[in-house]
Amino acid sequence: MRKKEEVVQLRLRVRPDLLRQLKAAAKRGKVPLNSEIVKRLEVSLEADRAEKVVALVTDGLDRIEKMLADMKPSQEGDK
Repeated sequence: MRKKEEVVQLRLRVRPDLLRQLKAAAKRGKVPLNSEIVKRLEVSLEADRAEKVVALVTDGLDRIEKMLADMKPSQEGDK
């Protein structure tokens, strides 16, 4: 028998207009309100992680380009 995932209960206060939007999205997706909220939180956190990865890769590429640019003049002088 598979062990059930542990979950915790969270009380949350939101503006009435946000609650209406979330309920409407849950209804459109034919999912419970809780599932809609959890999905949106997970997507948001994943997007944050992806942004950090992109920033790290971009920084790494910038460093490599600088290193290559710095190497070019010394290689031409060796000829």
